[in-house]
Formats: sequence, structure tokens, C-alpha cells
Amino acid sequence: APRAFEFRLREREGKVRWLRTLSHPTPIGSGAESRIVGLIFDDTERKAAEQKLKASEAHLRLVQEAAHIGSYQTDADLVTIGSRQFYRNLGLSEDTTELPEAAYLALIHPEDRQRVTAEGRAAMASNADTFEIEFRIIRANDGEVRWMFNRTRHLRDDSRRFIGAIGAHMDITDLKVAEEAARAGEALNLSITEASADGITLLDANGRMTFMNGHGLAAAGAEDFDMLKGRPWTDCWPVQVQASLRAAVAEARDGGVGRFTGCNRGSDGSEKWWDVAVTPVRAESGRPNALLAISRDVTEQRRSVGRA
Repeated sequence: APRAFEFRLREREGKVRWLRTLSHPTPIGSGAESRIVGLIFDDTERKAAEQKLKASEAHLRLVQEAAHIGSYQTDADLVTIGSRQFYRNLGLSEDTTELPEAAYLALIHPEDRQRVTAEGRAAMASNADTFEIEFRIIRANDGEVRWMFNRTRHLRDDSRRFIGAIGAHMDITDLKVAEEAARAGEALNLSITEASADGITLLDANGRMTFMNGHGLAAAGAEDFDMLKGRPWTDCWPVQVQASLRAAVAEARDGGVGRFTGCNRGSDGSEKWWDVAVTPVRAESGRPNALLAISRDVTEQRRSVGRA
């Protein structure tokens, strides 16, 4: 019978080559004796290319798995064929062969499903080449809710008719949890600053205001921080205090704690005395990238000292 097989050959200088043979027995004359005729192909370059491709595919698969990125391709009927990580993200078997649109939509969180469907259809109808969206899925195997970031590239023929799509989705649940924790932390910090009886102002490295709590706004005679945002902090103080203020800011910018006591007029025209401390807010490098100013109302204390 005809035979085909491949093998490696080690040459005298040690180089290994891949050979592939195709052989066929051919009778000699009219007797039972036969001989083998065939071809031998040098497949070394093809084998090397296959090995590089396999290594590249393995590398891509490892990267996708490490980043929880699943790639996929759909046809014109939105039937999806995905990578192992794609199915793993959805809580499906890695051996899943294809995923019809209805089955995929069923895995999307009910609160997000209508939005995802509507925005996806609108992107297809608008001839947009790419489409990005975030949504939640409910994993098929354990019911866990996970956040996905999806990016799709639509494939179209010469008449711009939709013929399919390729894309990837990434599990961003950890990022979403971190963002929610950060928002909760910001809300907590804001509630603490608003509950403080002191005026709290955040400055950039140039002494311009980036935040001020309610007590600070009241002291500055401002109803809304938008009136002050980006302006020099010196604008909130009378001229006779500004030299001390700039010295305190310079001290904090150099990494120390700057202090001064100053007086300004309240909204009712009365004098208000403030004990002010300016401290650096350090970046991860240890260098100050912002300044925190805390102003404490010491008017009553000064009056008490005066009466004594």
C-alpha cells in the first residue's frame, strides 16, 4: 500500500532536517517481485514556520489568560466562535464549539442586556467599524457576576454590508471593585472634611486651589467652589497676610510645615482670626505634589486673651 511519513535526519555537521516521504510499491515485470518508488521532500523550513506559529499562538494564549482576555469571531448571524479564555470568562466549557447570539445574550446581566443589545445594533446600523462597551455577565457555571469590557471590530464587504465581527472582551471586575472602593474612600474623605469645623483647602504645587470644604468657602465668602477653582489661594486673604501665606506655602513645598496666623473679614464684616497650617501631600516618590491647608478659627480665643 502507498505510504507517507515524516522523520528527522541529522546531518554529519549536526544540523537536523525534517524530511517527508511519499512512496508506492511498483511491481517489477510480471512476477511477484516489486520495488518502491517515491518522493522525498525537505520540510525543514515548513516545520520551523509551524513551530514559530505554535509558539506565537501559545504566547498569545498565555497573555490572554493572564489578562483574562477572551478573543472571538462571529459570522453574519452573530454566531460566535471564541478562544478558551473567552468561554472561561463566561463560565462555559473550554470545549464549547460555538455560541449563538441568544445563548450569549442570556449570560448578560438582565439590567444590562437591553442596553448592550440596543447599543450593539445601533453600532452595526451606523456603519461604525469599532464598538466598545462595559457590561456585567452572570457566569454559567457558578452564577458569579463579573464585569466585562468588550471591544468589537465589524467586518464588512465592499458594499459595507455586515458580514461578521472579531473582537475581545476583558474581565475588569477587579478594576471595577477598586474603582468602587476608591469612590467610597473619596465619599468618606469628603464627609470627614465637610464635618470638620476647620476650613480645609487643597492646593496644587503652585498654590492654586483645587478643593475647599464648606467651612473654607464660608470663610472665603464664596457660595460655590467653581468661583475659586484654579485661582491662587492668596486671593482669599487680605494683602497684609499674603507675605506670611506665601512663606508658609514655600515651607510646605520644601517638605516642611508652614504656619501663620492671619485675619480677614467675615461675610458680616466682622474680623475673623485664623491659625493656619500648610503641609505637603506626598506622591509615591516621596516628593510633595500638592499642599493641604487647614485653617482653624481662633477668633474667640484671641478675644478671651484680650479680655484677660
